[in-house]
Parts: sequence; C-alpha cells; structure tokens
Amino acid sequence: VKGFLYLFCALFYRQLNHEVEDTLPKESGHWQDMLMYIESNMDKPCTLHELAGKLKYNESYLSRIFVKNVGIPFSEYVREVKINNACHLLRNTADSVHDISVKCGFANQTSFNRCFRQIMGMSPNRYRAGNDTPDPAE
Repeated sequence: VKGFLYLFCALFYRQLNHEVEDTLPKESGHWQDMLMYIESNMDKPCTLHELAGKLKYNESYLSRIFVKNVGIPFSEYVREVKINNACHLLRNTADSVHDISVKCGFANQTSFNRCFRQIMGMSPNRYRAGNDTPDPAE
C-alpha cells in the first residue's frame, strides 16, 4: 500500500501546474525521474546502478536524493512498488504466481515468494485466497 501511495503521489504531482519550479532546487526533478524509471521498468530488475547510468549521475548522489524526497531507500521502494503491483495482479487476474513474479520483475518465484512474505506477512497464494491475516508463524 505504501508503494502504491508513493506512486500515486508521484503521478498526481506530475499533473500539477508547477509555476514555482524555478524556486525548487535543481535536484527536485531527479527523484521524479527516478519514480518514472521505476514505474516504466516494473517488469525488469530495477537497480540504482542502472538508473545512475541512464541519468548520468553518481549512485550515492541519487540515493541521497531519493531517501531525502521519498523517505526510504531506493531498493526498498522498488520492492514495495513491485509487491503492490503483485497484490493487484493476484486479486484481479487469474495469472499464475509464477507469471506474476515474472511480470513484477523478479528473477525467480522463490525470490518473489520471499519478498512477498517479508512485506505482506503471508504467501502470495494465501493473499490471493483472500485471507489477509498474516500467518502467526511468519
């Protein structure tokens, strides 16, 4: 949910008329570019290294900007956005968990399951079944 809210805020922010953009620090646009990069690369591994190469900036610089503007590290945000997307797909499609893990850019279903369990507190299958209560053992 947190990742979805960040994504929604970024999309909303882009729709606003920014008459005061000249008064913002130069770096303010970089984090928006980062959010757009994550959104457009949802189905692939999203790394800060790759993003830094595309934007032609140092990784540590982009990392600081991202944490300053979003409040969490880049990699954590990417994981949350991907799991949020997976939750949507689990609830609204009949796609297999494996297919959803691929669509969300995970290297394999095992890493997807582990990440999903860490963030959501339950397995993707349990989430899909509608039992939104985390496992007590997890």
